[in-house]
Amino acid sequence: MEEITEWLRPEFQGKESDLVSLREVAQEVGISPNTVYSWQRRHANFPKIVKLVRGQATTKYISRREFAAYKEARRDAPAQPRRSNAPRRPAEVIAQEKLHRLKNQDMKLAAQEKDLAEQLADILRQRHAINKEMQDTKQSLKAALERIQAALGDEEP
Repeated sequence: MEEITEWLRPEFQGKESDLVSLREVAQEVGISPNTVYSWQRRHANFPKIVKLVRGQATTKYISRREFAAYKEARRDAPAQPRRSNAPRRPAEVIAQEKLHRLKNQDMKLAAQEKDLAEQLADILRQRHAINKEMQDTKQSLKAALERIQAALGDEEP
């Protein structure tokens, strides 16, 4: 499957060395990738996704500097109990982001559907041409067989 890169923050194009994937962030910090994904969903000050690379899986990239600032702010922040009243992203923002992702996914699927429909139409045209050629070849063979049988019938005493 071909990889597709989508820049959500075009100002970072050409600055790929400043980007880090969420999986790499987890490795650097020594936590599971699921924890990083949880931070991304729950913390309004978590760095925004810079680019997505879609292939067999989707890889999300953020700014290394923004993550360092986020990590520093978390280190300096007082420890909060689980289920705290820490600010969360508003439900409307989450819903808008989800709608945006779904629209993008729908557009990509529609493009894939169009490509596949064109490929299918091409395959059907090829099959039709092959079937026509097979029928013509069968007719030719039948005519040749009839000529041979007729020639053999003429030779008998």
